[in-house]
Amino acid sequence: MIIQKCHTSEEINQELLHIHNNYEDFTTFRTLGNSHDNRPVSLLRIGLGIETIVMTAGLYGKEDLNPLLLLKLAESYAKAYAENLELNKYPVRKLLNQCSVTILPLLNPDGYEIAHNGFQIIRNPILRQMCKMRGIESENWPYNARGVDLNGNFPCQTYEPAQLGEYPSSEQETRMLMLVFEEYDTSGYLNFYSNEKIVCYYRPEHRIAPFSFRCQMKRFPYRLRNKNNNMWKPGEHGESGSPAAYYTQLIGNPAFCIETVDNYRQNPWTLEQTSLEIQHIPLEIIKKM
Repeated sequence: MIIQKCHTSEEINQELLHIHNNYEDFTTFRTLGNSHDNRPVSLLRIGLGIETIVMTAGLYGKEDLNPLLLLKLAESYAKAYAENLELNKYPVRKLLNQCSVTILPLLNPDGYEIAHNGFQIIRNPILRQMCKMRGIESENWPYNARGVDLNGNFPCQTYEPAQLGEYPSSEQETRMLMLVFEEYDTSGYLNFYSNEKIVCYYRPEHRIAPFSFRCQMKRFPYRLRNKNNNMWKPGEHGESGSPAAYYTQLIGNPAFCIETVDNYRQNPWTLEQTSLEIQHIPLEIIKKM
């Protein structure tokens, strides 16, 4: 399986392109731009629906499961669409012609490479030294190549600077995702993290969201629970400056965080198991639209 050989940001990007080349009739591949250390950030859109659900992973460099998880999801959806198959009893082609999915498996390729290969992988000597000065071990690196937390860099009403000199949407990676939200006709947003098995809805602030919308958001995680695995729990989050906060305030559609397990390297079967467990989530959202 292609998922087992993807261990670098370049290979993840190439596999996205590979899926597109195999299924050109109903997929779109696009490179949004480059990271601060000149690595491409790309997306793959699957389906012919005008509206789309956006899915991201890899905001934190140290999280190595979710970029591969979304790559596996893209491969599964594309194959099921091409062969008109069902996944977990969901008619993939029918649903993705109603609403496509847009997948960005690795928004922070520089941080991902640091966590896998150490600070020496950063080609820009100034950025490399900036990272080293943070005093964090490379394998636990959460930031991008400029030492900024992408999960707190979005210009929403709840934004709070995390360090001196930081400002909203200061990072190239942040602006690339903002561009997707602005250019695409989106119906929802899913951001994949590593922690424990929780489906979290973004809890909008009372002053920016009507009561009916907050109630709708809160109900979604219960609908999305994996019916075959009661270890997945509903939850809520409300981080300042997060892409979910920005998306909800900008677009007004539901945003969720899918918290998967921490690490697949100690147990490779974790990747395969988790990919099967989350297959239904985007499809369920489309079905309920």
